[in-house]
Amino acid sequence: MNVFVWEYLSSGAYGEELLPVSLLREGQAMLIASVHDFCKAKNCVVSTTWDKRLGKVSLPENITNQVEVHSTSCVTDEKILFERCCKEADYVFLVAPEFDQILLNRVSEARKHCNNVLLSSHEMIELCGDKFKTAKWLESIGIPVIKTSRFNFQKLFDKNDFPLVIKPSDGVGSTNTFLIQNQKQLEELMKSQPVLKNDTINWVWQPYIKGKSFSIAAIRANTHDQFQLFPVAHQDISNNGFFQYAGGTIPFEKTGSFEMKAITENILKRMPDLKGYIGFDFIVPDNKKSEPVLLEINPRLTTSFIGYTELTKESILGKLIENQSSFTPIEWNGTIVEFTSGGEIVSLKQLEYKN
Repeated sequence: MNVFVWEYLSSGAYGEELLPVSLLREGQAMLIASVHDFCKAKNCVVSTTWDKRLGKVSLPENITNQVEVHSTSCVTDEKILFERCCKEADYVFLVAPEFDQILLNRVSEARKHCNNVLLSSHEMIELCGDKFKTAKWLESIGIPVIKTSRFNFQKLFDKNDFPLVIKPSDGVGSTNTFLIQNQKQLEELMKSQPVLKNDTINWVWQPYIKGKSFSIAAIRANTHDQFQLFPVAHQDISNNGFFQYAGGTIPFEKTGSFEMKAITENILKRMPDLKGYIGFDFIVPDNKKSEPVLLEINPRLTTSFIGYTELTKESILGKLIENQSSFTPIEWNGTIVEFTSGGEIVSLKQLEYKN
């Protein structure tokens, strides 16, 4: 089986744009982890594209004979190679951000050339790529999701609205995400951050909930409706008001884990066209009387995947291409992993169980 693995930030598709170093680092880490993971699957070879401006791709030595890397030199070159690799592949797996409909457009393009694109439907990617639309839809079916409203530059907030968070409706990686404590700070931020006046961005605002950040991942193949929830991951988020993601710890089965899993399972049952690898972000309020709240759904690979690969010898993504109608769950190895957003494993140790 030939699997084409494509990651937007590493492929050269972004041209000459200046990208946040943190996003670029996360993208490279996810590409390498995805390629490595597919190589664990039986009879699987992998092709990928790599922007030669990034230097030599650093793949584990034990998989180099299973991987074909196509170097790209410009945006035009990348598009040609993307189409060719999709046509030659049995399966296509894409990793891309939702902003500017990058993920949606690339999935649509890939499906013109390959029948087996291992991601959600067009409708699900479009819905989950808009935080406002996602929140409204989830509210309509009774899922506890954070209140999300369109941000209007002329809006005068009530003092009870603060603190609040402003972010792009299609944002990823906490880019252009701001914590606002009061109206004066908002007005000052509007002056110091010209991006907030960019009317090509659909901005939303949400109430700030003080608490801890968690995520749950799940996988579901295109060929059946069975899915598997992964262990809860704790997210290491900066407290400087910009919410930068620094990595995480898995598993992190603490207060709220049962409720988060129940919410995730309910969503997957209500949204059967969510396929492939899906990430669900939560906040567990410090107020112990409050239940966990869903922040967003990511219809794509997320950085926590890097941690999950350390918790099993099996190919996680290989489950998406197994030639069988029933799903065989992944077996976890009973360890706990701490990792950075750039893919570095900080610690890996055996879980201690208390009687």
